[in-house]
Amino acid sequence: MSYKKPCLTPGNHPEEKIQKKFIQSYRYYLKKAKNKEIHLLFSDPTHLVHNTIKSKCWQSKGAKGTIQLSSNTGRKRLNIIGSIDVIEKKFSGVITESNCNREAIKTELNIIRENYPDNKKIVVFMDNARYQKSYEVKKYARKKNIYLRFIPPYSPNLNLIERLWKFVKKKLRNKYRKEFKDFESAIVDICRDIKNKYLDEVSRLINHKFQILK
Repeated sequence: MSYKKPCLTPGNHPEEKIQKKFIQSYRYYLKKAKNKEIHLLFSDPTHLVHNTIKSKCWQSKGAKGTIQLSSNTGRKRLNIIGSIDVIEKKFSGVITESNCNREAIKTELNIIRENYPDNKKIVVFMDNARYQKSYEVKKYARKKNIYLRFIPPYSPNLNLIERLWKFVKKKLRNKYRKEFKDFESAIVDICRDIKNKYLDEVSRLINHKFQILK
């Protein structure tokens, strides 16, 4: 026995056979990506509130040894609409204070296409947000030779970019950034360095193994 937090999972996650069917589909595209026939990405927005992210760390024993961290009001936030290439670990993204909507997704699709000037087919896995599944967005993607594929509902375990967002939050934690511009700058720096400074760490996270929720 050990004393620890329970692990939360979506209560409405799909049956095992649906999750396994998705993984089988992913492996089909993964083989094509490894053979350099396509580019394969996972995409999803994340929302980061301008506040200190606290986490466990090594500290001196006792109340006097506890590190004191300042916090902000948490009234401002940044949205990252990002994608990660599962082979190259290349990051494409929009960092904005604006809401996530169809226009924001179209902007992200533009950036993705610009990052792959070979005009090779791009397959992007994303979740079932209404603005992502809209006819307008899917039609726009096709014009860019980008094909959208959708993950089963309530399945964050199947979206590889969720691991990247946890990594970004990990890099932000336990540091107070009073000014919003410093908070934004830190996020931009992390995202920019994913394929360089953080390549080894990200490569271990963005692997091809999935947890099946039961």
